[in-house]
Amino acid sequence: MVTRDEVAELLRLHDKAYQLLLWLGQRAVRHPKALSPEVVQQLARPATCAEWLAASRLSLPANVLPDKGMQDAFVNLFSSFFSTSFHVEHVSLGNKLLDSSLSTGSSAGRRNPSGFIAAQALALRHLGGSENIRISDAEARTLAKRKSMQPNLLLCTYVWELDRRAKGKGKGEVVHRIWRSLPVDLRKNMTTEAVWEARNRLLETLGSFAAETQ
Repeated sequence: MVTRDEVAELLRLHDKAYQLLLWLGQRAVRHPKALSPEVVQQLARPATCAEWLAASRLSLPANVLPDKGMQDAFVNLFSSFFSTSFHVEHVSLGNKLLDSSLSTGSSAGRRNPSGFIAAQALALRHLGGSENIRISDAEARTLAKRKSMQPNLLLCTYVWELDRRAKGKGKGEVVHRIWRSLPVDLRKNMTTEAVWEARNRLLETLGSFAAETQ
């Protein structure tokens, strides 16, 4: 699992990437070409997104740009929004683009994403493994279904998935379901302290579970 410092950096990068997305969405209200189909196609792939960022850097707000050395992670996170939780709806008349509207929901499809419990179980196993607490996949799935594990497990899973997204290994739409399953106040105030407290509570539960099943 990621360290406390890595959690802080992930949350900071995620906030910057999200703010850039919102800025583009607001700009597209007046200038639809800011999120034209061609631009969206670029943004949805990390390689071409990096090219777009380099070409557009001088026209973007400085406060939403990544620091040197973090561009790859930033690009991966930003690009992943289009496969996890956002899409752009376009309205055209002939060859003229009239509207580009940023909306929630992945363009991959409007369906219930699979892997909700599996993602949490995997994150739980990795968390336990980081402290030498070994549980099976079946045990992890059983624990992940317990209401008493929420919202700590959802929060840690979301941050673990942030790390995977930053490395270009995101799971897609299931991440948005995990996000939407978090309490609203926690979504609005996702801090390093909150994540680390959730982590420690999960480890306590895992330790007790491991001791009971020995």
